[in-house]
Amino acid sequence: MEEELAPLDFDFDKTVQQARAQWNELLGRITVKGGTEQDKVKFYTNLYRAFAGKQTWSDVNGKYVDAEENVQTLGKGKMYGGDAFWNTYWNLNGLWSIVAPEIMDDWVTTQLEMFHHTGWTCKGPAGLEYSGIMEGSHETTLMVAAY
Repeated sequence: MEEELAPLDFDFDKTVQQARAQWNELLGRITVKGGTEQDKVKFYTNLYRAFAGKQTWSDVNGKYVDAEENVQTLGKGKMYGGDAFWNTYWNLNGLWSIVAPEIMDDWVTTQLEMFHHTGWTCKGPAGLEYSGIMEGSHETTLMVAAY
């Protein structure tokens, strides 16, 4: 909390402004021309949803709790959880690769870290736990798309 909020003087309004600026930077990487205002609202709402499903499970110091309940320290990047990769190869993998390669890199880091400590990659890293849901290896297509 101190790492993230101290530069903002623990001020709620400054925190809201920073969050808004970060979202605007991410969503502003794509500019829509033409169409109606309603079309643009639909587009940007769905673009927001494409990024809103992830959760950051590592702390600012890189520490996180792995699937075996051990505290690990990540050297670089972030550990993500919360999304399932079911059929993301149809849309999200390409979108994230083009619009936010740093997010794709963190998803790959998460998968490689999970494999390093548990011997498994994860189809949908819910809380950095292994999930055997949805047969297939959708996370593999995510890593290939990032490559």
